[in-house]
Amino acid sequence: MIRRSLLVVTALGAAAAVASPAPEAHADSKPESPRVVFSSLPTGTLSSPPQNAPARIGAQEHADGFVVMPGPPTSQMAVVAGGKAKGAASGFDFSKFPRDACYSNVSRGRGMFDENTPLQWPEDLEAPAMLQTSTVGGAPKVQAMHAERLVINGDRAVLETRDAWVDPLTRGARLVKKTDLPMVRVASLVGGVSVFASRGEGHVQFVVHAPKRGQSGGWGAGLLAERSDGESANSQQCNHLRVGLSAAKGEADSATVQLQVVLADEPSQTPQALQLQAMSQSPVQMRELRVREMAVHLSSSWLSKDEAPVLSVVAGWRSRERKEQSFTQD
Repeated sequence: MIRRSLLVVTALGAAAAVASPAPEAHADSKPESPRVVFSSLPTGTLSSPPQNAPARIGAQEHADGFVVMPGPPTSQMAVVAGGKAKGAASGFDFSKFPRDACYSNVSRGRGMFDENTPLQWPEDLEAPAMLQTSTVGGAPKVQAMHAERLVINGDRAVLETRDAWVDPLTRGARLVKKTDLPMVRVASLVGGVSVFASRGEGHVQFVVHAPKRGQSGGWGAGLLAERSDGESANSQQCNHLRVGLSAAKGEADSATVQLQVVLADEPSQTPQALQLQAMSQSPVQMRELRVREMAVHLSSSWLSKDEAPVLSVVAGWRSRERKEQSFTQD
């Protein structure tokens, strides 16, 4: 159970305390749980999805950060990425797509089916994004797309966001808005995992950032957030997941982000790996990863006795350590 492995520290809201860089990861080490002070966070606001979609975007229109290309052969899809995939024309290898930008589609946004909730960009992210191009039932509609890229500079970061209209049929894209959200690191956890945060009027934005899965690259199974209101969000092949929580007076909100952490990445010593090593011309190498499942609990509450919102970041293990074999190619 998660509760048995959590190291709980509650934020008092009196003084800031940011976690120091995480020590070398060990199987029995506990992720740190720092205090987070609302007033110490930088301020900013994310954009809202645009309204009144155009009927069509011309093929000659382009938007920075939104490269739209045909999907795999025989598919009825268009692909949206931060740059063209290497070798996409021959085999369409999704591992060759750049991962610096992650995408979401307004059709999955909070408030999409509830007129009492303001429409927000969804927290689900994927890289690359896939859009349907099938004309069954009429031509596909122009889609409102949202791109996020986390740029880290020491203990500070900027969440760069770009909003655009994308036409999956013509593969045209029209930029709508650019927004840069300043953030600060509030936790440095085992395995290189970091948590950044920013505040706004009545809300706080957390971003959980995970490094690549060792030398093999990629981000494993991604990041999954389960919210206290029953909603969930996931990040597929992206290195971060954004979670927005309410910080309004009289309210409490929370979410738990689950992810896989690489504790060690070493050359594999299995018979198959040794055979590959003996083949000097082979570009493929086998790696042995020591991995463990982590849970990062994020919470915000502003009760009557509190002068300001009380925030906390609590991290713990969800599983025992295990070994995985992975491939990397020079």
